[in-house]
Amino acid sequence: SAPPHPAGGASPASAPSHTEALAVLQQAVRDRALVWVGYVDAHGATASRLVRPVSMGAGYLRAEDERTEMLHTFALHRITAAVLED
Repeated sequence: SAPPHPAGGASPASAPSHTEALAVLQQAVRDRALVWVGYVDAHGATASRLVRPVSMGAGYLRAEDERTEMLHTFALHRITAAVLED
């Protein structure tokens, strides 16, 4: 059963999609799969990028940007969506 309060203080309405996104990311770390990650940046703007998740822990996702091959760290509470690349 899901915890009553999602991590990161997300509103209950956004909890299922956030939980789903985290599950997709965990799977992608295991499979070394490419994922489109939607997130809110520090300025409140939404963005998305194609990344290969490397690890998840301590509230952060570390992922390699497929285009630039640079490693990025995303705060999990800022991630709004995660979709496996076909």
